[in-house]
Amino acid sequence: MFASEASACTRDGRLQERIKMEKTSKTHKAASKRLKVTGGGKVRHFRMGVGHLMTSKNAKRRRRLNQPAISTGRKAKKYTTFIR
Repeated sequence: MFASEASACTRDGRLQERIKMEKTSKTHKAASKRLKVTGGGKVRHFRMGVGHLMTSKNAKRRRRLNQPAISTGRKAKKYTTFIR
């Protein structure tokens, strides 16, 4: 960026808008559809292995798989970077 362009941008306030846009990161849409952050900062997500072949799994296992799982610690911290 040249000095003349910078002064022109600051007059219109476009430079400040451009800097704001650079700092914010976009939400990972796939992660936001699959994960929810609880009030305490834990991450709630669906369990894997529920897509198909449910007849070979017993009833107790199917009930457990249908309940959402909660991630804490490093995994939750990693997931929240995608969502926020």
